[in-house]
Amino acid sequence: MERFDNGWRLPVDGLLVTQIRLDHGVTLLLETFLIRIEGTFLVLEGGGSEQKVDPEGRPEQLIPALRLFEKEAVSGSANDDGGLELNFHDGTRVFVPASQQFEPWELAGPEGLIIVSAPGGEISIWRS
Repeated sequence: MERFDNGWRLPVDGLLVTQIRLDHGVTLLLETFLIRIEGTFLVLEGGGSEQKVDPEGRPEQLIPALRLFEKEAVSGSANDDGGLELNFHDGTRVFVPASQQFEPWELAGPEGLIIVSAPGGEISIWRS
């Protein structure tokens, strides 16, 4: 992982979303990285449409998340304010904002890497 001005660059470039799991959250498996989203997030499609996804909302609200299947990531970042951004090859973007009350997202990766957006917008990083 590489540090930049206002966060951490996530090494997801070139990875495909190979699996999506739905329960009380949305879990994206990008080959070797697992991203668990439990807060409301935005999917911004290349054409400019912006759709809000509430993991605990009605099933039809999850459709934008399902469209991420087999998309190729070109970049990702964990921002110092607690937000998560994922950018895909076709111009689609995912943004998960920070939360004051709970952990809206977490990432687990190779070599024991765990990144969590803690309540209040702080990023916590562990490696084993």
